[in-house]
Amino acid sequence: MALVWMRRTHVHRWTDGAWKNGRMARGRTVCRHGASTRIQGSSWPCLRNGRRLRCPSPTQPQRHAINHDAHVEDEHRQTHVSTSETVRAAQSASHRARATRRTRSSQRQAEGVARALRRRRSIRTSRGIRVAKIGRGLPGRRFLRSICVDACAMEGGRRGAWRAWRWFVRRESSQASSSSQLDSSFDALLSRVKRKAASDGAQRRTPLHRTTKEQLNEALLAFQRSGWAADQAIAIYVNAQLFPKATGKFRKFLLRHADASLARAIASCDDPKDPRALERKIFPLFARYAVAEYATDIASYRALVQRADLRKPHGWYDEARRLDRRIVYHAGPTNSGKTYHALEAMKRAESGVYCGPLRLLAMEVYDTCNQKGTYCDLVTGQERKQVPFARHVSCTIEMANVSKQVDVAVIDEIQMIADESRGWAWTRALCGLPAKELHLCGDPSALPLVRELVKVMGDELVEKKYDRFSTLKVEPRSLQGNLANVQKGDAVVAFSRKDIFEIKQRIERETKEKCCVVYGALPPETRRQQAHLFNDKSSEYGVLVASDAIGMGLNLNIRRVVLSTLEKFQGKERGPLPSSMVKQIAGRAGRRGSDFPEGLVTTLMQSDHSQLRQNLAEPLPPITAAGLFPTFEQIELFAGSLPDLPFHRLITRFAEESRLDGIYFFCRHEPLVQLAKQLERIEGLSLRDRYNLIVAPVNTRDPLIMREFIRYAETFAAGKPVAPALDVDATTAPSSERELARLESMHQLMSLYLWLSYRFDEGAFPKREEASNFANSIIALVEKGLSHISNRRRRRKLFPPRIPAPARQQSTRKSRMFYARGREVVAA
Repeated sequence: MALVWMRRTHVHRWTDGAWKNGRMARGRTVCRHGASTRIQGSSWPCLRNGRRLRCPSPTQPQRHAINHDAHVEDEHRQTHVSTSETVRAAQSASHRARATRRTRSSQRQAEGVARALRRRRSIRTSRGIRVAKIGRGLPGRRFLRSICVDACAMEGGRRGAWRAWRWFVRRESSQASSSSQLDSSFDALLSRVKRKAASDGAQRRTPLHRTTKEQLNEALLAFQRSGWAADQAIAIYVNAQLFPKATGKFRKFLLRHADASLARAIASCDDPKDPRALERKIFPLFARYAVAEYATDIASYRALVQRADLRKPHGWYDEARRLDRRIVYHAGPTNSGKTYHALEAMKRAESGVYCGPLRLLAMEVYDTCNQKGTYCDLVTGQERKQVPFARHVSCTIEMANVSKQVDVAVIDEIQMIADESRGWAWTRALCGLPAKELHLCGDPSALPLVRELVKVMGDELVEKKYDRFSTLKVEPRSLQGNLANVQKGDAVVAFSRKDIFEIKQRIERETKEKCCVVYGALPPETRRQQAHLFNDKSSEYGVLVASDAIGMGLNLNIRRVVLSTLEKFQGKERGPLPSSMVKQIAGRAGRRGSDFPEGLVTTLMQSDHSQLRQNLAEPLPPITAAGLFPTFEQIELFAGSLPDLPFHRLITRFAEESRLDGIYFFCRHEPLVQLAKQLERIEGLSLRDRYNLIVAPVNTRDPLIMREFIRYAETFAAGKPVAPALDVDATTAPSSERELARLESMHQLMSLYLWLSYRFDEGAFPKREEASNFANSIIALVEKGLSHISNRRRRRKLFPPRIPAPARQQSTRKSRMFYARGREVVAA
């Protein structure tokens, strides 16, 4: 509580006994004892013979509204404190004249009282509450003087000033202790109810008055419907399921056992100026009741939440925390040499590990290191290749070993830490890799987040920024929808298998250039083989038709990137490509060491050209959160509190109850829940078995893969060895897209089998070698069929002549109607 300096303002008049709507009516200034006067200045209760006069109305409290400026100086700081319930002291005309004659004497006496108060510097009530503290500045002097002058003028000396000051302290301390009185009353009620329950012969409480009971019930119902109270209840481990039950029982408890004084105190907590005043007053009472009544439920939920606590994930990795790590962030765009410098540092070290986002990148680093004399192993989900005497490892990010210490570790594409599905793998590697020196490669968008994470972990951060080696220019015009304008060295990007093969057919027919094909569903080995054909100058393949899979993982000799569309199907509907993806794809043109020193980029349709320029010009938005997903040990610990809950509901419940810091988010778990539902009817699977099965790389949109996946799980649960499906004809190359898609699904099945064979005992999945050989035969058939499929396809017109492309501002409905009518490639 601070002292107040009140500006001298006009004080409203009030008439004896005149009240309207709970407020005093303005009129002639009258005191209870009949004297009338008007005082300019700070208003204090009228004092007579050292006693405060009562309010004119016997039923209304003393009220008075004044305009004031509140100033307090506490070591050169000012705060504002509002005062309430003060009334103007009235004096008779003779008293006012007498006070005027004694003004100078009163002022001298008031200054003496002020000096005495200032020497004390603070006033404490009998309850020990500090209600005042005076600084040495002007506001403190003027405030004390205003109090003491009025008091001395009314009472005639020091005694009146001290009495006025004591009244002020008593009033403020009573307001400050009102909340504590309410809490103590409720505690007494709880104790009384317990004693009453223990003794059968206790007397019954007097029933509440009907009006008081209705007011109390209305206040408690408002609290029960409060969303703010439900959110605050989480802090005392009262969850959303328990809160309605607890508040309902709390309301019935008070309506039955509260006495009249406590009921009126709760019902009168509402404050028009503070919409949550009622909730703030009632919540401490509810917390006491809930903790006493639902102690078992709260304790179990607290244990559950603690087991789902994902805060401070860097503390999970003791091996990394024991090291004084040096983290180097290589920030730059595509084709800036950031990954090259990080890999060179790894090669110079005695031991190291490279963590990439794709099998293609891991395989490329594996080949490069071994060719240059740095012995390196390959570790991916589907294969293991060990080289004698190797102390370096190239692996996918999910396979990073956080228990083996190395000298240098490299994490590529660190911006994928914000990926909704796989971001947890980058967070795990960044926080848990026990490396003396950790190199991060990526664009600058993840740098602010990495700074914050490094600060929390206590490591050292070194930032290195790179510029693009070659320039990247946007051509002034698009291809005008004419694929005949495609030239050798171009890469045309589409976003579906159907578009890719139709564009390939059109280019080969109109330009007589042979096309290579790269997209995500192809086996990684096939993608590498197609990229090699495109880069080989002696081959007859001069054009590449690809999906966004060329954005990373392949070194390509591209002169110009042509984007067939700037939209992509994203889960449920088509949406615009993010700027980061556009920059990643466009940056593949004109790479360092290629035949084209300058990179070019354009669009197929003129309507997308302006949007391409905008995407390349706008800066990348900063990444603000990193992905997290629980380990099996955390899931197992959480399941101990809910032993009867099905596994798919266990994952959902963990996601709901998990606690995260502000710089983390829970990765998407819907595909895992879908797989867990499919495994629910299979008996004989342990919790670890189910966890390993749902995190496997399963394409849930492919019926063939899902059917075989369920067969794998059923066979494994029965205790029998699991055999892959090897009944597909692996001797004839595919002659249609449908046959090619089936071979791609079969290769994914073999990859799934190989992945599971490394997660479970070798006896459960014994035919690892047969599955690997069968996958290689499928790869050979796919590579052979890619050159024949487009020539046998039914030829149809991809683009209608002279139909303008829809503008970017048109609605999605109109765009879809146009695409359906015109058979545009951009709508496939």
